[in-house]
Amino acid sequence: KFPLSVSSVEMLCGVVSDLVVKHEKHVSILLECFRLLVELLGGGEANARACGHRLDEHGTACRVITALRNHARDVALHEIGVTLLAEFCRALRGEEGRHKENIFNADGLSVILAALGTHLHEAVVQEQGYGFLAELCHGMQGGVTD
Repeated sequence: KFPLSVSSVEMLCGVVSDLVVKHEKHVSILLECFRLLVELLGGGEANARACGHRLDEHGTACRVITALRNHARDVALHEIGVTLLAEFCRALRGEEGRHKENIFNADGLSVILAALGTHLHEAVVQEQGYGFLAELCHGMQGGVTD
């Protein structure tokens, strides 16, 4: 690991988002893309926010949701995909924007609930899935508050 500038993180997030679109049927490529995006989102607050904005611009959360729906039985993809969605929402926490609305419109809620039901005994899917739901509801009327 080495420190990356905010502009480098933005560029990498854009490139990886494009790879997700081009290789939506290839689980092994999706796994690596999702892992890299989770790592970039975990690179400090400024980098996480910059990466979150770039992912939002590219509609990456919707692509992740589509991949989870299309590969519903793939535990590894669900572990990292659900983690990615949770980190994405954490990165943009407290910001106004369409990122949550886009997730709802992409049927993200039902996909996550299906993942939780399908992978009942997978701790990472369960933990990150409920974390994602909490982040998705955070700040919404009747949602989770600090």
